[in-house]
Amino acid sequence: MTTKITFQGIEELKKQALTGNDENAILVLADALQSQGDPRGEFFVLNYQLEKNAHKLSPKEKSNYQQERKRVLQQLFKIESLEKRFRLRNILHDGDLYVVDWSKELLEDGEHLRQEEWLRETKNSLWKVPSAPLYYSSLLALHEASDIINQESMSYKTEVENYCQTIYPEYFDPAVIQECRQMHRDDFRLRRMMTSTKLIYAPNESVLALDSVIHNSKYGGSFSFVGPNGYLDDETLSLNYKMKYILGTDDCQEIITVFHNLSARFPYLLRCYARSNAYSGYPLSLVTLPSLDHLYIDTYNDTTGNVRGIIARKALEFNEEENDQ
Repeated sequence: MTTKITFQGIEELKKQALTGNDENAILVLADALQSQGDPRGEFFVLNYQLEKNAHKLSPKEKSNYQQERKRVLQQLFKIESLEKRFRLRNILHDGDLYVVDWSKELLEDGEHLRQEEWLRETKNSLWKVPSAPLYYSSLLALHEASDIINQESMSYKTEVENYCQTIYPEYFDPAVIQECRQMHRDDFRLRRMMTSTKLIYAPNESVLALDSVIHNSKYGGSFSFVGPNGYLDDETLSLNYKMKYILGTDDCQEIITVFHNLSARFPYLLRCYARSNAYSGYPLSLVTLPSLDHLYIDTYNDTTGNVRGIIARKALEFNEEENDQ
C-alpha cells in the first residue's frame, strides 16, 4: 500500500530541489505524486528545469520546455461554477500551482474605494484584493483554455466536448470558461478594477533611484520604473523585464495577446514620468475607456475602484471540503 505524501513532505522535497540541497528531490516528488495517480508530477519536473536550470538551457531547449509545460498546464486546468464563485484549479502562479476562487459579485456591493481602504476592509475577511500577478495568472489560464476550445479545426458541439472529456479531468466546461471570461471582460469595460499591487517611486535624490513594487503588502522587488507612458511592444521603452515585476511575466507579447483577446483593447502602461523630491506610492489598477483603444495598466493614479474578491492557495494544500461561502 502506497503512503500518501503530505503537503509538508511535498514542500520539503520542493525546497530541497530548488535550493540545491538534493538535486534528485524533484524527481522523488514527481514519482511520489505519480504513484498516487496525480498528474501534477510532470508539471513539477518541467517547472524545475525552467526555474533551476534555466541558465543551462539553450533558447531552443528553453522554448521546448515552456511549450511542454504549457501543454501540461492546459491538461491540468479545471474550472467550476459554484453558487458564489468561479474556482480555477491548477493555474501557474509564482512558480507553483494554485487554486484560485473569483467572487461572482463585486466586494462591498460594488463600492468604490481607494486601495488602502480596500486592504483595510479585507484584512480579516475571507475574500482578498487580488495582486496584479495573480490577476494576470488567472486571465492567462482562462485565455489558454479558451484558445483550445476556439480552434477553428474543432467543432464546439462535438470534437471540443469529446476532447475535453478525454484529455482533461472533470470540471472543464467550455461554457463556464466563457462565462468567467465575460465577467472579467465586463469588469474592464465598465469599471476601474483595483489590485493590491502598489508602485513606490523613489525620489530624485535617491542614490540608486530604484523604485519598488509591493504585492499584497509584501515586497516584490526593486527596479527602475520611472519613464514615459506607452504600449508594451514599444521597444524604446524596454518594458519586458519590468513587467516581470509588475505582472509576473516578461513576455510582453503574451500580455498584449491575453488582454486584447479579452477586452479588444491594447494594454497601455501609465507610470510616473519623472522623479519628484519625495517617495510616492500609487496603486495598480486596470481600466478601459470606451472612447480609446486602450486597456490601461495604471500605476500613477491614486483613485477609487471596484474589487472582485479572490481566494488563493497552493493546489497541493487545497482542502476539497471547503464550503462555497
